[in-house]
Amino acid sequence: MDNSKNNNIIKYIFLSIYIILVGIFYFFTLKSGEQSSKESGFVTDVFLGILRFFTFNKVEFDYDTLHLITRKLVGHYGYNLIIGLFGYLTIYSFKGIGKNTLLISLIMGLFVAVSGELLQYIPANRGPNFIDMMINYGGEVSGILLVLLIIIVINKKKQRQ
Repeated sequence: MDNSKNNNIIKYIFLSIYIILVGIFYFFTLKSGEQSSKESGFVTDVFLGILRFFTFNKVEFDYDTLHLITRKLVGHYGYNLIIGLFGYLTIYSFKGIGKNTLLISLIMGLFVAVSGELLQYIPANRGPNFIDMMINYGGEVSGILLVLLIIIVINKKKQRQ
């Protein structure tokens, strides 16, 4: 298989992963407040179990604070970091876009971060939150910048060789 065929396959794999990740994000956004809290509670319970294991149950953890951190750090920031990462890889893989890759990725990330929060008007017991929008977008930007940094480092290594 020639290089251009491989590049076409890769860019559509990135695009597919990106669409799936955004779809999953929107799916979880549309869950009720009770369901969302229950699911993040499960993640918090797992995280708490890990913390208790490594501290031999000698350290007390405030469950509500840990639950809030889990929701914000994992559910908002972490997941959007992954979306931003694949968003940038998707745009970058479409070589014709060129120097606008960063700008387009940042705009797409902003759209996903804001629209994900605005969709929370729909389910029961939920509503959009400006701080969550900012956390979402912070994750998106972090993912974008992480990939950009890796690409810059790889390109510099190639130039040296």
